[in-house]
Amino acid sequence: MFAQSSGAKDVIAVCNEFIESKILFADRKIEKILEAIAENDDVYNLIGECLAVFNKDKEFDKAFTVSSSGKGHFILPRDEAKIIALVFCLLVDINSAKFSVDEVVGKYFLNEEGKKDYKMFMEKVIVPFRDLIAEAFSVSTNITTPEAIQEMKEESEDLDVDQIYFDEEDELPSEKDEKIGELSFKFNDMENLERTFEFSKSIATQMFELLKQERKQSEEIKDAKIILNSVANACDNKDFQLLYALVLGGKYALRGVKSLRFLTKELCDVVTSQLYCD
Repeated sequence: MFAQSSGAKDVIAVCNEFIESKILFADRKIEKILEAIAENDDVYNLIGECLAVFNKDKEFDKAFTVSSSGKGHFILPRDEAKIIALVFCLLVDINSAKFSVDEVVGKYFLNEEGKKDYKMFMEKVIVPFRDLIAEAFSVSTNITTPEAIQEMKEESEDLDVDQIYFDEEDELPSEKDEKIGELSFKFNDMENLERTFEFSKSIATQMFELLKQERKQSEEIKDAKIILNSVANACDNKDFQLLYALVLGGKYALRGVKSLRFLTKELCDVVTSQLYCD
């Protein structure tokens, strides 16, 4: 269990907005949930821990099934960490237009009459996710009003602005960032370096797949694909210096690509956690 977090309260509040809203506004509500997660390090770190050991393809195959009669079913994982990771990945996929809430409900959340049941979707997907976040940070699940959110934020006026993801203005390179040019970096754990390459390539591959699904293949998307391809190559060649440089630059180059926002932060965290400087 973690200490109480203002960030967790934000996430609970927007989850409740989604649960109580009309399905017409589902896309915007999901975007707000993901924004709240990305803007709060405590919740994001919790989800990152759940994702670290999460096999998305395997767990999605278990959760979303189709019977011999052709009817779809959703089976929530028993493991709490898997629930958090699965719902988060589902929300990211919906937000990146891989499929819509309506499509998911229409295939896997039907009532006895064979009609779409959005309430079932909320109860089986969003409510468990919300409750586990609330339980992890010992906060109430009944945070819904803007006034409550504002009150919570006023209690956290000393929040370090450096924790906010992707500030509007580029940050100046830190001492740690500059060290790369001097080739004076060291690894926290050589035994885990191989896993760093594996995780980084896996994340880069997921990001590349998301880009392939973008309807408009802009120059920004094409540049992002080049960066991610280079990240994968650096991992294959076990070139941490190049990987670090690509991720450091990619943090800013990729920030304009909405569908990559969360995975970009995850990739940065995986790589930089392996490093410390003298």
